Amino acid sequence: MHHCLRITEILLEIFEFVFIISETGRPDLARLARTCRSFSEPALDVLWRDQSSLLPLVMCFPQHILDLFDIVYNHGAFTTQVKFRTVPSVQDWERPLVYAKRIRVMTTPADILEIATHELHSSVFLTLHRSLPYKPLLPNLRHLNYSLVTSDPRIYVGDAVPSLFTWCSPNLLQSLQFGTNYGRASDDNVQFLALLATCCAQIEFLCVSLLGQRSLGLPVAENLTTFASLQRLKSLDFTVVDSYSAADSYIGPLFTNPPNGFSSIINLRLNCRFASMVVHIFKAIHSTKLRDINICFPNDVDIANLREVLADIASRPSWEQSMRSISLTARSCFMTTNDARGLLTFNHLRHLSLDNIGLVLDDHLLNDMAKSWPMLEQLSIISPRWPTPSKATLNGLVSLTEHCPHITFLDLGLDAREIPPSANTADTSRHEFREGPRKDVVLVIDTLSGIRDATAVASFLSSLLPRISLHIRDSRGGLLLWRKVAEKVNGNREVHRPPRISWNPWESILSARGR
Repeated sequence: MHHCLRITEILLEIFEFVFIISETGRPDLARLARTCRSFSEPALDVLWRDQSSLLPLVMCFPQHILDLFDIVYNHGAFTTQVKFRTVPSVQDWERPLVYAKRIRVMTTPADILEIATHELHSSVFLTLHRSLPYKPLLPNLRHLNYSLVTSDPRIYVGDAVPSLFTWCSPNLLQSLQFGTNYGRASDDNVQFLALLATCCAQIEFLCVSLLGQRSLGLPVAENLTTFASLQRLKSLDFTVVDSYSAADSYIGPLFTNPPNGFSSIINLRLNCRFASMVVHIFKAIHSTKLRDINICFPNDVDIANLREVLADIASRPSWEQSMRSISLTARSCFMTTNDARGLLTFNHLRHLSLDNIGLVLDDHLLNDMAKSWPMLEQLSIISPRWPTPSKATLNGLVSLTEHCPHITFLDLGLDAREIPPSANTADTSRHEFREGPRKDVVLVIDTLSGIRDATAVASFLSSLLPRISLHIRDSRGGLLLWRKVAEKVNGNREVHRPPRISWNPWESILSARGR
């Protein structure tokens, strides 16, 4: 055997590559683990590192203590449920514990929508907890989606909320996803919160969903107070929907802002109905390094409330330097150009997305954006629910190419009825401003954008951005003319939207598959 293959780190990289790109990656790794002693340990580490439930671990118990039976759902599909026939003995635990220590990640798999052929009965969770010879069960776990321990994300194991913190080593757990569905009692949520602050004070990435919490804001306020006290929390994804409107008035009085709250927060994602709740959260943030804001309102938002949110964001001098990405989404809103100018102070911004915020772009605002954000890479300003013809023209696009040499993605409405005299000057400026080859640029445009001469528009775009790709978002208005532009610009190339810029270290950690 070559001496390089005796180095564990090299083997792990090779096996990781096989696991990801091969359609038979898991069976191949299993065969390596069984047939070669030198490959066994690293192959098993990769094979077991990322799990979507405890089901594979349970299936390692002796078959005579397991009970498998078929169940049929109302919609006709059936699956095999697994539960224990008898309580596992210490000897029965020997094999599962060998593999349990290798699990680093328990999170949602990419194929979660596929129908599972096997799932765990809800009693399995407590049986494991009571018979475990020693704790924790998963001593090296780094990332946990608590709702997946049953192998079925539709089933929530709320009766054993306190046992969550016995599954892993609190000092090692980095990220946690926890959710309460529409049928959960708020008492279980309170238990979780009480234990979170004491048992997992080192947590860095937290995703919490509260669905159907209708207790006049008390659980929400307690959540916010607990989250703010986590001194190492870097990323928070907090969803609370389906609350009574009256609950919002209780958030402020009940929310206790601890000293130096949210001191380490970098990424913040909020999905809630009330702008006032968002304001309370921002007022509690003491971090000077916030760089990623993603706020979603699933309902209509009064512009006065949104202005209060924007004013609070813009009032922090340190965020002017740290902010990299801002995303605002609503069911509907009506933002003015003056409202949008409040964001121009974030001169290091690289991603801006305004979805259904009602902003109507013009060339003056687009020019100011381009000059204020020289590092901008992705810009999306759309209102598909309330489409309004854009006042921005191709001249605004010229300004973006002059001042934003790193731009890769634009989703805008543009009035293309008038063609600027020449794109050569702008193209030269763009080429000279940036070192190295020019990047591909994807322009997404809705056909409500005005157009008269498809050939002239295609020629202009190709001259301005030689590596541009055009994507038509919908089928309203001048579909035929814009389709001609796309055919001339794209040729036979397939247009792929680049992935959204992510400044969330949680996503980076999970993409590394727990290593």
